[in-house]
Amino acid sequence: RKPRHRAKNAESKRSAGSRGDRHRSRNAQSKSRKGASLAADSDSDSDGNIRGRSRQSVKSRNPKTRKARSFKEALAEEQAEASQRLSVRRKKSTGIGRRSSGIRLGAQYIGGPLQRNAIRDNLNCIKCDLPVLCFQGCRWDDDAVNYVFFRNNIFHPDRLPPVQNKDPSASAYACQCSWQSVSDLKEISRSGMPTGIEGGSAHNGKFYWGKSV
Repeated sequence: RKPRHRAKNAESKRSAGSRGDRHRSRNAQSKSRKGASLAADSDSDSDGNIRGRSRQSVKSRNPKTRKARSFKEALAEEQAEASQRLSVRRKKSTGIGRRSSGIRLGAQYIGGPLQRNAIRDNLNCIKCDLPVLCFQGCRWDDDAVNYVFFRNNIFHPDRLPPVQNKDPSASAYACQCSWQSVSDLKEISRSGMPTGIEGGSAHNGKFYWGKSV
């Protein structure tokens, strides 16, 4: 009886061990499946947190990636500085925002034939309510013109050329009460602008010109 009992105990132990092995194998398989599903979920995550962290860690560990990022950042900064310098040069060359040279946004100008931003027609004087005449390639003779001359002769075009001196870079403007001889750009306004050394006026040294509406 004892040998049979021992044999039965050994068989029960072997069966229990085989059942334990099968149970452990099943646990391992279930764990591997859970790990695979977790990895799939992390890869397919809409927020991409796990994937982004892993990639970021890989990038931070890779020195070549760090060098590439630093090079791109330096290139972007250099391009931004170059565009800023170019914009400053353009402002200086065109004179935007300054009245002394170039044009000012929203303003109106008269000027010589070489000034493409100058207005040469459709000008009107709000004081005498007459159109402003423009003659290109000449300037007024300062010793021969004054307010009285333009008041009496502005309606006689044949009397104006004798008091004009040829100048390819200048333009001669005149109405019945004001006149100007300009080569560079000069700002005009309906509220009045100083005549300066370029001409004269009958209104306390100011002329009131503007583009006709």
